[in-house]
This record gives sequence, structure tokens and C-alpha cells, in this order.
Amino acid sequence: MHSNSFQLFPCLCQMGQYPSSSTLQENIKPLSEETWEAIHLSLMQYARKAGIENGRKIRIDSTAIDSDVHDPTDASLLWDGVRIITRWLEEGHALTPRPDYRYSNHLRVVKKRHLAVVNAKKEEDRALLTGI
Repeated sequence: MHSNSFQLFPCLCQMGQYPSSSTLQENIKPLSEETWEAIHLSLMQYARKAGIENGRKIRIDSTAIDSDVHDPTDASLLWDGVRIITRWLEEGHALTPRPDYRYSNHLRVVKKRHLAVVNAKKEEDRALLTGI
């Protein structure tokens, strides 16, 4: 499936040629920042002369992409907290002079518990595992 605007822009419909959708990206990728700036300046100069645009405002078009974002669970928050605190404690031991504290690395245990909660089939089992 090819975009109508992509086909019409370079007049491809008149030539009967329809490149793949990745062709445009492959041709845009090598352009340098300076080239893009020159293209934009040229377009703005044309737009000013034609009275289309004065260049005082910027308009941005962005595309939203669906992604698998989930609400944090108690188990994932606990896992993240233990993981980060453990990292900070390990980084602390790399300081000079070395701080005088001991700690136990519980990452394996917390990871196993987190996976058990996440993979629990029944809500009752999940509640037993979390202690709620």
C-alpha cells in the first residue's frame, strides 16, 4: 500500500512507478543537517515571496505510536525500588574512601517473587504472594 501523497509528490503516478515504502526513508537518511537547513531556508524564502507564510510561527506535526505501556503494579514498583537501591548501594562501595556499611543483595529473590506475582493465574494466589 502506497501513500497517495507520496505517489503524487514526485509525480510517480504519471510514470507508473511505485517504490516501496522504505525507499523514501532510505533516500532521506543520508541527508545531512546542513542540507535539511538549506532545504527549509529555501522553502521559507519561497513561502515569504509567495505570501503563503511569513515564518514567524513554527508548526509541528507528530505521529503518536501505540505502545504497550501498563500501569505500575505493587510488584513492579517493589522490584524497581529494590533494583535501584541495590544499584546505589553498589555504587556507594565504589567511592573513595569506601563507606562502612554492609548490605545483602536481594535482587534474585525479589525478581523471583515479582515473576511469581506477575504470572499468578488467580487473584487469590496473587494476593497471597504479595501479602495483601
